[in-house]
Amino acid sequence: MPESLPSEVSNRIRECQRALIERARSIFGEDSITERIEEAFMAVPRHRFVPKYLHGESGLWSDIDAQLLDTHLDSLYADQPLCILQNAQGIAVSTISQPSLVLEMLHLLDLKPNQKIFELGGGSGWNAALMGQLVEPNGQVFSTEIEDTLVENARKAIEDLAIHNVTILAGDASRGLPEEAPFDRCVFTASAKELPIAFFDQVKDDGILLFVFKFLEREDILTVLRKKGDYFQSELHFPCRFVPLHSSKTERLDTRIENSAGWNEFLSHDLEELSLSFYRRGEAPSPEDNRWVFDRGDCSCVWEVA
Repeated sequence: MPESLPSEVSNRIRECQRALIERARSIFGEDSITERIEEAFMAVPRHRFVPKYLHGESGLWSDIDAQLLDTHLDSLYADQPLCILQNAQGIAVSTISQPSLVLEMLHLLDLKPNQKIFELGGGSGWNAALMGQLVEPNGQVFSTEIEDTLVENARKAIEDLAIHNVTILAGDASRGLPEEAPFDRCVFTASAKELPIAFFDQVKDDGILLFVFKFLEREDILTVLRKKGDYFQSELHFPCRFVPLHSSKTERLDTRIENSAGWNEFLSHDLEELSLSFYRRGEAPSPEDNRWVFDRGDCSCVWEVA
């Protein structure tokens, strides 16, 4: 449904949105935010996807409604993530991501009209809604979220904005969505210790998977992976931090790989000097002097000198 806000509040929101776009351009480069991305960002206000958030300074939850919106705009449109769900131990299990990073991820996905997209970790639904704008009415976005409360909130926000090409699904996204595959693009909005094997089959050849790799316990790596037949080859990767993937899978993978063969030699290189690829476990090339293979669950990550 249309949002009825005082004109001064609406104008302030648009000013905040434009400021975030300019900040993203200053961080990632003028060419990173295209006119299409800017239009999508302006059409899908962030606050519509945050019914409540954890206020960092007070440590208290803030509920958002039209009457209180103006007092929360500085937080809602700050260039920082916001916690939107905690578990019983008080640990954040979902955030709405930092806007400048969201804009850069949209740039890296290189979304085109009419494409079919799968998102692992729907969260607030904001990212899915932005992608829905970029693939245009004849494209499709399927976003799967494991937390029922978030599914309900995301569906309501998307319905209120009359976005018809985005579907929010409840369930474990680590299995992908075989009934709708293959996909032109897939994107993770949570970090994973391994690449789920389903994605080797559900991404189109030459399609892109934007993957958040849980490299070490306190370090994730955002990677742009291009499907090359039976494996994924990175075109770009850089450090980041995301909330970890929550899955119904029972096994726990240790992120520490210090005892793996060649670990010390591998660490002697700057990651920017190395290329990264992912294979199904057992199908990766053999380790060599300038190639390191680390197994994680059903997949193998392969680093080699670029």
